[in-house]
Amino acid sequence: MSGAPDQDEAVALDDRRFEQSSVLLVDDEPALLRATARHLRGAGYAVTACADGASAATVLATATFDVVISDIEMPSLNGVDLLKLLRQRGLDVPVILMTGAPGLETAMLAVEHGAFKYVTKPIAARDLLEVVERAVRRRSGVGRSGPAGATPGATTRAEIAPDFVLANRYRIAQLLGEGGMSQVWEAVHLLTERPVAVKLLLPTLNARPEMRKRLLREARAASSVSHPNVVDVFDVFELGDGTPVMVTELLRGCTFGDRLARERTLSLEDAADVLLPVVSAVGEAHAQGIIHRDLKPDNIFLANEGDRVSVKVLDFGIVKLMTGEEESGGLTATGALIGTPGYMAPEQGFGERDVDHRADIWSVGAILYEALSGVRPVGGENIGQMLKHLVTYGILPLSQRVPSLPPSLSDLVDRMLGHERRERPRDLREVHAELVRHARTSAPGFGPPGIVKSPPSSGLMRASNTALAHARTALDETPPPPAPESDGAPVEESGQRDYSTRRIT
Repeated sequence: MSGAPDQDEAVALDDRRFEQSSVLLVDDEPALLRATARHLRGAGYAVTACADGASAATVLATATFDVVISDIEMPSLNGVDLLKLLRQRGLDVPVILMTGAPGLETAMLAVEHGAFKYVTKPIAARDLLEVVERAVRRRSGVGRSGPAGATPGATTRAEIAPDFVLANRYRIAQLLGEGGMSQVWEAVHLLTERPVAVKLLLPTLNARPEMRKRLLREARAASSVSHPNVVDVFDVFELGDGTPVMVTELLRGCTFGDRLARERTLSLEDAADVLLPVVSAVGEAHAQGIIHRDLKPDNIFLANEGDRVSVKVLDFGIVKLMTGEEESGGLTATGALIGTPGYMAPEQGFGERDVDHRADIWSVGAILYEALSGVRPVGGENIGQMLKHLVTYGILPLSQRVPSLPPSLSDLVDRMLGHERRERPRDLREVHAELVRHARTSAPGFGPPGIVKSPPSSGLMRASNTALAHARTALDETPPPPAPESDGAPVEESGQRDYSTRRIT
């Protein structure tokens, strides 16, 4: 009888497919390589094991696999490099990355380059086999029943709603707000009961790779700057439909832009109380080689923390690393303008190359000018009008708008707003020193701007025949013995699934 198979037949077909699935396992720790290979073979997978990334890359040049499992920390060619190599070759095989030293930076690299799953060691064999099974199902196109929202890989952007449990650890509470780029939801961590903010791209932007990378860049930059006035990032992962998710501390309060809209102008002490922590945070970012590029009142949050207000710098989404390499300063690769008119340094507006930390100095000067005088230093509703005003009329000195201000402060703000970068202070330490004199609060100091050196590209080191032979034979030594290996082909074994609860350490 022809037609679609019934449910039992589909399950049987599914099981046979898994038994035939091939896994490339890469780890430079021999004991862990053998233990993981043993569990995978016991679950019915055909396993090829390699003792380093370079040998794995050589094997992948001649063989295909249903799943790749790789350690991250390996010499010569690490797991992330191997993942990037696969994507460069156009191979869409699911890649599971493992690490014994979990870190937010590594997690974001894994998500950014399309890892199917990022897991930490030690991991229970049952958990690893479940991840491998899901990877095989995705590879083969077989669906899987189960509760919605159980894991990040099984969740889609459309499923996020109140009471939804995201990634097995965050219960969504309510939508806090929506901007031009993202939505922010309030959620609660199920174990710690700590309230958090969950940030997701808008559905209309999720299909654009550059926007997904922007959210990841924001998380990476924020987590790189350890500072009390930068939002803490707790978690980063990717949903099944590719939506990146960033989990941060939950802030309650208002933006500095909201406050300026209400009060128009602030006293010198009030302005210094807000801007000193901002200068401290941004100065520390500069010391780490990070430029914000979009400082404005709406990206400064005044968070209520009991009987005090804590200042937080938001939105590191369009940061630039000071690598010493030239790039378009005011435009993205797609021609989109970087920054916000009114708070954007002239070199950003003109699209100059090699924008550096002094663009942020100009932006801080513009915010301080507005907070003290009630007007922006440069008028105009768009970047064209702003640049025309700047070139035609220049900026009225702050001392003429607010004669009562100390000359040292007015002169400093005027220099911060210098049309040419060389006219501005060399770095924010001078601004910090001036604001300390007027603020009623304190904020940490920081060092000079740093340079982030681009890491050298990991060239593919072709393994020698001896090293490759060693890699291909670094398999489990327990019976049954591996099948004879043909030159360049994977070593395959079959067996029954054994969802052991032993931990792979």
